[in-house]
Amino acid sequence: MKGFSKVELRFIQEFDKALTDIINGYKLPKKAAIAFSGGVDSSTIAYKLMKLGYKTELITTGSCLSKDKNYAETFANKFVLPLHYIDISKELIHKKIPIVFKLLKESTPTKIKAMAEESRFKYAGLRTYPNAMDIAIGICMYEIAQKMKSLNLGYILSGHGAGDIFAGGFLAIQKKPEELEEYLQSKAVPMGFVDIVRDSLIFKHFDIVFKSPLLEDTFVRLVDQVPLDLKLKRRKEKVIRKYIWIKYSLWLGVPSVIANRIPKSMQYSCGIYKWVMKDLLNSYPHLAQEQSV
Repeated sequence: MKGFSKVELRFIQEFDKALTDIINGYKLPKKAAIAFSGGVDSSTIAYKLMKLGYKTELITTGSCLSKDKNYAETFANKFVLPLHYIDISKELIHKKIPIVFKLLKESTPTKIKAMAEESRFKYAGLRTYPNAMDIAIGICMYEIAQKMKSLNLGYILSGHGAGDIFAGGFLAIQKKPEELEEYLQSKAVPMGFVDIVRDSLIFKHFDIVFKSPLLEDTFVRLVDQVPLDLKLKRRKEKVIRKYIWIKYSLWLGVPSVIANRIPKSMQYSCGIYKWVMKDLLNSYPHLAQEQSV
């Protein structure tokens, strides 16, 4: 096939078969939701759901600082899919910080908290659990869950995990080639599992089933076989993160403007992380204190 090497095409076809088996194995109802940012990861899972015949509802969160809404609308309009947009304001953040913090603090297993402190970055505000990042994403998921209840939807999927298994994180770029595999296995993938537990707990609170196909064991093992230079492609001064995943997205049919969108984590792309951190420090000092190492 034009534009793909034989090696790339082999892995792309294996990804497609694996995702088909995983998603069909969930035995979802014909209508399911996806936590949708309009980025390559959620767009690829949404497109795959659509191709498998599921009625796919896109649920997007954002703020006045977010660009996600524009990308989400581009995707929804092209494929004629329902899009539900939830605006996250400073007032809503202020109200939901203690609720989400309490839910995660009390519900998360001790083992997962330990994994978070072991695998996350070693500086204040990002090592402890739950931290400002968890709360920012947690607020988005909390609002998505409430929206799903109003829509009578009981199942939601996520594209989360691609950055962890395909060397999409910012720290992956900084690793030497001989360090990258160890970093992915010992740090990146565990961080992904911590995030999945966090999101699952929030949806479970609303009796909603949450699934992340990319962090299922069978898919993680498949990606382990992919050569590192197909995950993190270096071309002179340019570095392409999640290279083979982006190629799969394009092969599947995701528009290039979305597949090639610059990767940005949800808490930053929706524009609320700084608001959460500032409100923690100013309005909830007893919680902000728990964010320090």
